[in-house]
Amino acid sequence: MPALLLLPGDIALTFSTSKLGRFIRWGERSRGEPASRVNHAALGVESPETIVEAAGKARRCSIWDYHLYDGIIVYRPLDLTAGQIAVIVAEAEKWPGRIYPVHQLIPFMLDNKIFGGRHVFRRAMKFDPLAVCSRLVAIAYGKVGLTFGRVEPDPDDMDDYCRSHPKKYALVYEQPIGGRT
Repeated sequence: MPALLLLPGDIALTFSTSKLGRFIRWGERSRGEPASRVNHAALGVESPETIVEAAGKARRCSIWDYHLYDGIIVYRPLDLTAGQIAVIVAEAEKWPGRIYPVHQLIPFMLDNKIFGGRHVFRRAMKFDPLAVCSRLVAIAYGKVGLTFGRVEPDPDDMDDYCRSHPKKYALVYEQPIGGRT
């Protein structure tokens, strides 16, 4: 694979070996599904490597600031116009500074793991729908009418969808765990 050159609109999915990363991948996995390859999603907003991501507080940063040693997979949409990409990036650029309610990952994971994604625990508490990093990407893509096959996709759902639709999304970069060489 060539060196990473993120373009606006690219979907950056990462794989961390941290306890939180392992917990998220465990929660993303449904019965009978292979192990999740990723646990975090972000959106390319500026070349060569600037992303917007929701992690603690949504931020605009270099992908290398927080994911240098993570596994990274980048998908590039193939059929978007410059206007659609501008809409996606404009939506993502509204996010920096928002507080990301990490504690709400627990009901999201339990709903996914126990109830197949149905909203059971999320209905029992005041759940912020922006509580999952992949919502940033899903909402931005939704502004141009695109989905990832689910109402509330997690990073693994996005990876599965992009991998299974190679005529819509090209795999343009893959970095194994351990970081950039």
